Amino acid sequence: IENLDGLVKLVILSLGNNLIKSIEGISRFLFMDSLRVLNLEGNPISQNLDFPLSKYVIAVLPKLNYYEYTFIKDEIRKEATALFHRELREIGDKQEKEIQTREILKREQSQASRLASSFVEHLDGHQLYDSLWRGDDDGRILMLIGSQAQDLAEEYDKDIFEITQEIYKLGMDRFVEREKEIQDFMENLYNGQEELQAMGQKEIEDFLQFKDRIFEDARLTHRQLEQNSMHGEDDDSPENLKLSDIIDKLNIQFEDCMNDMWQTLMLQELHLHEAIEESTTNFHRRLS
Repeated sequence: IENLDGLVKLVILSLGNNLIKSIEGISRFLFMDSLRVLNLEGNPISQNLDFPLSKYVIAVLPKLNYYEYTFIKDEIRKEATALFHRELREIGDKQEKEIQTREILKREQSQASRLASSFVEHLDGHQLYDSLWRGDDDGRILMLIGSQAQDLAEEYDKDIFEITQEIYKLGMDRFVEREKEIQDFMENLYNGQEELQAMGQKEIEDFLQFKDRIFEDARLTHRQLEQNSMHGEDDDSPENLKLSDIIDKLNIQFEDCMNDMWQTLMLQELHLHEAIEESTTNFHRRLS
């Protein structure tokens, strides 16, 4: 089993009915922080009666909740941990070393990305000067002349280093400025979205309050109509016609209010979209 430990967001992993014959690689699932369900059923290794595979898996993967779709009880986990305590120490030592190695690599990659984003990649040291000599056979022959050539090369290296350091510092300063600008832009964008959301929420709340009033008025008016009918009053009576007219007007008011709210929300959304598009275009233009 290999090349799966990079799937740090994977929750369920089923490798059943494959050709897995050894436990090699299972311990690397420790790096899969989200893994909670594992299935190895049907593999040759699971059919080895001389090796308690399930307890080994449970011992080396303490975050696992289900093995072969069976919930792992605490007593089983304790028993498995005690059974493989020596192996766990070895795995722990290896994991700690690899974690340190990964952290170093992560920092190096982060720094490389930072330098590349600042357009000062390979300018934080003597890389530029060293690259001038790479593959330069004539240059190496020139160094054989003696100390004068070597002194000249060292002086040249020093001059180039001073220049690249100035460029490097300028690039990093500009990078910090750009990062601050990006952060401010994203904060303003977020605040604008929050403000629009609050405005939209206010529109909806006002509409719901209006709806409650309209519905209450309609309910009372409709009840009055029912009472009039129960008392034998004709539907075409002046009183009932007046009440029916009130209900019709309430319906119109409700529909108008709902349409107004919908248009307001759509206009707010359109305004936000246009503002974001314009701001993003201007922001990219400033950074370029």
